[in-house]
Amino acid sequence: MSNDAMIAIAGIAGTVLFFSLFFIPDILKNWHAGKVEAAKAEAAAANAALKRDMIERGFTADEIARVINAGSGAEAKAEEPPVTAAKP
Repeated sequence: MSNDAMIAIAGIAGTVLFFSLFFIPDILKNWHAGKVEAAKAEAAAANAALKRDMIERGFTADEIARVINAGSGAEAKAEEPPVTAAKP
């Protein structure tokens, strides 16, 4: 290969690499968003399966809500008294 051909190939490769750097953040962001959505869908499916199983076992709605909220800490937050500002 001649020197001119190697320079042309290096120039094309450099140009492609340079412009691909603009797309890499978008590609990674979309990949991460897809992983997050997949994890949310998996958690929702597990939650639905747990609810179905609890219904089949005869748990009441209050018991099911208590178990579901225990995993998220929502019940503990609801029982805490509100914090009031200190008086100066």
